[in-house]
Amino acid sequence: MQQNTYEKRFLTPAEVAARWENRVCTRTMANWRTQGNGPRFTKIGGRVLYPLKDIEAWEHAGTVDSTARYFRDATVLPPNKPKQRSRRIVCPGKVLSITKGATKT
Repeated sequence: MQQNTYEKRFLTPAEVAARWENRVCTRTMANWRTQGNGPRFTKIGGRVLYPLKDIEAWEHAGTVDSTARYFRDATVLPPNKPKQRSRRIVCPGKVLSITKGATKT
């Protein structure tokens, strides 16, 4: 009996979805690719392929000890964007709009 020494180094999007028990569909992975999210991929001959080592690294990066750590870990969540705050102050005879420390009358 001949043994197959070929080790699969790349997975198709359908194979990645099957690896994840179809909890993420191939269309979601396509959206991740356009947004720059998800695991790294390559295109060979017009086909999208995921290197197995990058899939494993991406899975490992998402592994946490508890949900509390997941929400505190900066590597898992995207950075928070500061919110622009503005206030409107009504004084007798004047309306002031304050945005980013500037005062307009």
